[in-house]
Amino acid sequence: MASTLQFIMSGLVVGFFVGLTGVGGGSLRAPLRVLLFGYAPGGAVGTDLFFASGTKVAGTLVHRQHYSVNWKVVKLLVLESFPTSALPPLYCWITHSKESEYSRIMVLPWIATCARLIPACHKSAV
Repeated sequence: MASTLQFIMSGLVVGFFVGLTGVGGGSLRAPLRVLLFGYAPGGAVGTDLFFASGTKVAGTLVHRQHYSVNWKVVKLLVLESFPTSALPPLYCWITHSKESEYSRIMVLPWIATCARLIPACHKSAV
């Protein structure tokens, strides 16, 4: 089992790279937990998702208090996230597609969401 100092040092490294790149910490912490500390992949990802859900709720409440939420963008994200997250797995299940095809299928809803969000973000920034 890893020592407390190893966990602290890995947290420092992850924090440094998050600050440097702006990449979410979960995408850095989960591989560290699996590769360096021997966690099961599901446990590492699940832990990060659990932690991230709490920080997202807290961040949303703080930004809502300061009136810094663009609700038009939030509405678009919510309206488009449900179908875009449900349709690709449904398509793979119906067509008996392989997992390797799933990533190609996921690109299409992502592009559609970006195409809808870019004009909304541009209008709100002006």
